[in-house]
Amino acid sequence: MEIQRLQIDAFRNLDSVRLEPVPGLNRLIGPNGSGKTSLLEAIYYLGTGRSFRRTGIRGLRQEGREEATVFGKVRGPSTHRLGVRLAPGQRELRLDGSSASGFGDLAAVLKIVHYTPEEHRLADGGPKERRRFLDWGLFHVEPPFLELARRYNRALQQRNRWLKGVGHGSDPWLEELARTGEEIVRKRQRFVTRLAEHAERMFTNLRGLGQLGIRLQLGWNRERTLQEALERDRGTDAEVTRVGPHRGDLKLTLEGAPVRERASRGQQKLVVLALRLAQLAVISEESGEPPVFLFDDVGSELDPERRRAALEILSNFGPQAFLTGTEEALCPMPEGEGSYATFRVHDGAIERSD
Repeated sequence: MEIQRLQIDAFRNLDSVRLEPVPGLNRLIGPNGSGKTSLLEAIYYLGTGRSFRRTGIRGLRQEGREEATVFGKVRGPSTHRLGVRLAPGQRELRLDGSSASGFGDLAAVLKIVHYTPEEHRLADGGPKERRRFLDWGLFHVEPPFLELARRYNRALQQRNRWLKGVGHGSDPWLEELARTGEEIVRKRQRFVTRLAEHAERMFTNLRGLGQLGIRLQLGWNRERTLQEALERDRGTDAEVTRVGPHRGDLKLTLEGAPVRERASRGQQKLVVLALRLAQLAVISEESGEPPVFLFDDVGSELDPERRRAALEILSNFGPQAFLTGTEEALCPMPEGEGSYATFRVHDGAIERSD
């Protein structure tokens, strides 16, 4: 999978950008605030409908401009044209010249895995971040998972309203919630098993210290079925559903202790990078289509030895990648053959320099 052409207008500080990336590693070099991260964000938004920044989607459209647009020509097993138009109170999605029903349509065409300076939240943040990480990876491996998750969430919302309202008699949502919840966990468990195999190896290759452990926490006591857990929880007169995959988590440990407690910030970053590279590997193997990899601020995230190790993994793995750095020396290209390109970014403008 590769992006062959990008057109970005009035998105963040990118006024008018036209880019033809190479299939391999694309290096974006420029000072802080020049637009490097905005370009990665535009690609990410095109494939996910979300921003990876803490500020979310605020300010995506430039002040004073009627609309912001992002267009991409993407080649996988077939070639597709994707587009997003953002106007005041309006968002339009386009796929191959027609309106798309949602970002799920675009994400099925443009698979993306990303690593940014804020990614440490996967290691030291709350379980919501890790559930999103799991389920987004699962969607790329098994696209029907999206509808399964939607069914579960609809049943969960309906059950919670019923608990707060009626809350007595036969539970009308018990069977649907239990059935879809158990299926979600089965799929998550299979994904986590594959993910752990790759992540532990990636962590070692990145010169991480200690034994990395990864385990799925279901969201209820493993000794019971989900239906039994739901019935038991209802007996406590709870007004919300407190058990199920919506309360699950991905437990990360180093030498048996929680990563958030044992690991330094640097080690946490390595754990998360190993997770993202493992996610890339699993999606590639299961779908046959390596996702596009976005790696923001390579120089500040890793020391020279680990930078070389990470870029070597990406180069050997073969996905199209976009890397940002303030200097070429902080974002070195791997030695040997390969498809590489360097782009200079300055004041929202981008041009190829090699």
